[in-house]
Amino acid sequence: MYGSVLGMKITIKNLMEKFGISRDSAKNIYLTYKRYKDGEISPRKVLRIFDTEIEGYGVECIRSPYYEEKYGDCCGDDCCAEYVSMGDTYKTTILYDRRTGSIQITTWGDWYERWYYDHDLRL
Repeated sequence: MYGSVLGMKITIKNLMEKFGISRDSAKNIYLTYKRYKDGEISPRKVLRIFDTEIEGYGVECIRSPYYEEKYGDCCGDDCCAEYVSMGDTYKTTILYDRRTGSIQITTWGDWYERWYYDHDLRL
């Protein structure tokens, strides 16, 4: 469950392989994700279902004061992404990128490093 998986698509196969969950659990997450893609539910609902299915540690927000200082508000507040906490920065999870509207399999650490680099926020 460790290693770079930046931007991996949500599929039943990827969910089973990356999280070691049953086909039924992966299908439940995937169908919830499809409902999000169809505009029926919020991305937060997808994250909560995922959190329940894999017994994560809740949904958390990535905030960046550096981005706000340089570019203004990221997405109406300082929360640029939401993800299911797995207890480690580089443990595979799913993340909702509020800038792009995408939900992806990644680690929040990999996502943040890429986001930080893309926005030229290096010190």
